[in-house]
Amino acid sequence: IRLTDNVAPRLVSTTLPAEGQSTSSLIAGFTLTFTEPLDPTTLTSSTGISLLGAGPDGVLGNGDDVTVALTLRSYDGGTTVGFDIAGGLGAGRYRLTLGTGLADRVGNHPVASTRTFDVVALPGYTSEAEPNNTSTLATPLTFVEGPPGLRIAAGRGSISSYLDTDYWSFAGTAGQEIEFATENPGDPSYTGLQYQITGPDGSYLGSYSSYEGRNEASFVLPATGTYLIRVSQYYTYTGEYRLRVLAVVPPVQLVVSGTPELLPDSTAKVLTATIAGAVTRTGQADSFALGAVDVGQQVQLTIARPA
Repeated sequence: IRLTDNVAPRLVSTTLPAEGQSTSSLIAGFTLTFTEPLDPTTLTSSTGISLLGAGPDGVLGNGDDVTVALTLRSYDGGTTVGFDIAGGLGAGRYRLTLGTGLADRVGNHPVASTRTFDVVALPGYTSEAEPNNTSTLATPLTFVEGPPGLRIAAGRGSISSYLDTDYWSFAGTAGQEIEFATENPGDPSYTGLQYQITGPDGSYLGSYSSYEGRNEASFVLPATGTYLIRVSQYYTYTGEYRLRVLAVVPPVQLVVSGTPELLPDSTAKVLTATIAGAVTRTGQADSFALGAVDVGQQVQLTIARPA
C-alpha cells in the first residue's frame, strides 16, 4: 500500500495567550496541538519551534531579544507537543515562532507563523529568578510596609519536576514575629509542596506541606540575618505556587488566635491593641479574646488592609 501525503501540518490550538493578548498567569510551560503527528527530530530544531522575549528595550526585533530555553516534554508521536520553561516567563513581550524547520512524519513543512503576547506582573509579587536552585542563588523577597508596623513580602514561582528546587530569602531581625503562608492557584487536590525554613546559622525553623498547597504558620525569629525558604515537590505537582511572609513591628502584634496584649494610653484613657493577621481562604476566621469588659465600656474596631 502506498499513501501519498502532501498536506502540511497546521496548528489547531495552544495554551499560550491569543495573538495580541496579555496574561498575569505564570507561564511555566505550554502545549501545541497540530492536525497530525510531527517528526520528533524537528521539534527541537532552531528553525522549528522557538520563543523570543523582548530584551531590555521591551521591543521585539531590535537586536536585544532573548531566546527562551524550551525543554521538550516526553513526546509519544501524537498531535500534541508540550514544552517546559524553567522558572516561568517574567513580565514582558514574547513571540512564538513556528518555523519551516518543523515537519510532519513524511517531511511536509507548515507555513511559518508567529504569535505575539504579553505577560504582565502580578501586583505585589516577586517572581522567582532562575537559576535559584541553591541557597547562594536564592531569589530575595522584598518587604513593603503599609499600614505602619506591618510588612509584607510575596513571591511566586514554579516547580517543573521532582528534580526542581527553588530557594527564596528574606531579611529578619531577632524577636520579630512572622506569619508564613502558601497557596497554589485554584487549590487543586494533591498539589502540596514541601517548604523548609532555615535561619542565618542554618538552624531548622520548620517544614510545611499540605494536601492542596495551602500552609499557614507563625513563629518568632531567633536571630538577625538572612533566612532561607526551600521549595520542592511533596506530591507530584508541577506548576505555579505562591508564598507570603508577613512581619510585624511593635506595637503591632501578630496574634493568630488568642488574647492580644491591650496597652494603656493614659492620655486618651483607653486600652489599645493593633493586631495583624491574614485570611487566606473562604470560610477561614480568626478569633481574639478581649478579656473582661465592664458594662458601659465601649469597644471600637478599625480594620485596614495592606497597601
